[in-house]
Amino acid sequence: MLNFASKLIALMQFFEIYSKIKQINAENLPGFEAQAKLSPPYRQKLSLEELKIYKPKMSAVMLLVYNKNNIPHIVLTQRQEYKGVHSRQISFPGGQTEKQDKNLLQTALRETYEEIGVSIAEDKVLKEITWLYVPPSNFLIYPYVALVDKTLNFNKDDVEVKSILEIPLTDFMNKNNLTNFDYYIKSQDISINCPCFNINGHIIWGATAMILNEFLTILEQ
Repeated sequence: MLNFASKLIALMQFFEIYSKIKQINAENLPGFEAQAKLSPPYRQKLSLEELKIYKPKMSAVMLLVYNKNNIPHIVLTQRQEYKGVHSRQISFPGGQTEKQDKNLLQTALRETYEEIGVSIAEDKVLKEITWLYVPPSNFLIYPYVALVDKTLNFNKDDVEVKSILEIPLTDFMNKNNLTNFDYYIKSQDISINCPCFNINGHIIWGATAMILNEFLTILEQ
């Protein structure tokens, strides 16, 4: 009886997430206002037209909500250590567009499969939410939200991914997990205080936190 009840609750939760995301369109997305609440300081707001002079690298990520133990979870990855500004940071599966990608959605789907070994059908992708520019790496990110009401088996790419994080959606909705941390910028020898999610010691900040906050804002509307 308890197992049936938990499955019913999960079904209701997934239906609510589905409904909230599907009713959103480009005109009523929370957008930059929601992103800004989790933005590092000094981040400049630029339009797509203004960004053209920087020739940003086009990329896409997948915000994947799935069922684990009848609870909605979000999957994130911790990057391997490498010589780059995002070394060891926590991010969504995703990456830069390649020549074979017919559009940005295909980039997100391909990168998700390459990084965590999960193949997602296009009809499981509910919505593209607000794009985000990342100045340190000159990436222009387009996030997609996918909903899969089943348990997933992961197979990570050891070259790019140090670990896969499966985090209950409720952990992100828990305001006690919102905090700040000091990020040290080695090249400038300064520290900046940044808002973040601290989930069991995992610091999720920057573009990932900003995208998450827009998603959470949609669910809270």
